[in-house]
Amino acid sequence: MSYAVYKPSGKIGPKSFVVIPVAIVGALLVSWLYTMALFINPIIYLSLVIFAGASFGLGWLARQMIVIGHVRNIGLSLLIGAFLGISVTYMSHAELYAELSDYTIAEFALNPIFLWESANYIAEVGYFEVKGSTFDGGMLWIAWGLEALGLIVTPIYMAYTYSSSRVYCENCNNWAEEDNNLMLFNADDEAAMKNQFLQGDLSFIKDALPVTAHEVNQAGEHYSIDEEWCKKCGQTHAISLRKNIRKIEKDKLSIDQKTLVEDLVVDQAIHEFVQDSSNAPSVEIPAEMEVKQILLTILGHMAKADGVVEQEEIDTIADLCGKVTGEDVDTQAVQAAIEGLSSDFNILDFAAKASHYLSDEGRALVIKTALMVAWADGQADDSEVQAINQIAAGLGLTEAQFKAIIDSMQE
Repeated sequence: MSYAVYKPSGKIGPKSFVVIPVAIVGALLVSWLYTMALFINPIIYLSLVIFAGASFGLGWLARQMIVIGHVRNIGLSLLIGAFLGISVTYMSHAELYAELSDYTIAEFALNPIFLWESANYIAEVGYFEVKGSTFDGGMLWIAWGLEALGLIVTPIYMAYTYSSSRVYCENCNNWAEEDNNLMLFNADDEAAMKNQFLQGDLSFIKDALPVTAHEVNQAGEHYSIDEEWCKKCGQTHAISLRKNIRKIEKDKLSIDQKTLVEDLVVDQAIHEFVQDSSNAPSVEIPAEMEVKQILLTILGHMAKADGVVEQEEIDTIADLCGKVTGEDVDTQAVQAAIEGLSSDFNILDFAAKASHYLSDEGRALVIKTALMVAWADGQADDSEVQAINQIAAGLGLTEAQFKAIIDSMQE
């Protein structure tokens, strides 16, 4: 069976004409608000927040017109965006000139030639100053040109992107609804995965690597499958494949998303597959990765970090593991864990693997316990400090999270 990427039908239904009066009212309202802000603060061209708000407000209005009018004709969508942008640009000048003169808005709006002549006159004499210099002539025309470009291009672009990607169910004349992040995973061969996805073959999910809730909040990348489908009749389904690049900046997570395949129309079987969470890659927890074993391994490495394992450290580890897990942990189990660590044991890799099986509280508990062992003899030497840093890095703790744990222990 072949699959194709969704394309708008191009139909223009009766509801599409509803947007015309709504668009007119919306354009008049936005132009009035924008002009009032312009008149209050003539240097609006230097106030990017106000200008961006007007531009994206028009884009949002264009999208709402598309939704209300059930517009799935791209040409009509572009026309709506252009109409809003041009109308607001034209009317904002009419309203501005009315504020600067004794003429009415209607006299400027209904006479384009008079409005053009007034624009030339105002550009020649200027009407506000910037640091003592009159803002006029070519500089004012450039400002007006940039203003028009932003106010017209933004709603056109936003109308196009929305109308060309939003899925519409022609079966029941209803917009499809979104379900995002149905499946999160990692894959080695992006090109091969994308090719399979386009064929409607999702078998690569079986071999995909799972993404844990902890990893999603750390720097890195993963892939996701989203779906738009009609929840009214259940007859239209379209799935998308996206790449999500996670970044941590100033201890805040941001995600840059790249769409690899958008809105592939699929059948009922694939719809049911992606909606079933049990089909998503998941982490299988092996017995050896129980919290008790994680603690014994990490703390055993801590005791061994300085090259000398003292009985006091062994006793401390047994006591702490017992309190944390609620199980009896004797010194023999600690000794066995220490002796089981090979010379090439990598604490960073082990901690990274262990992080898959720990909650945020569990990771904090592990690092706290490791710190207690390091401080058991009253001080932590360089090798123990290095081990602690590797454990924290492996567990995926940010610098701020690590510092907060240390601060909480010192209170």
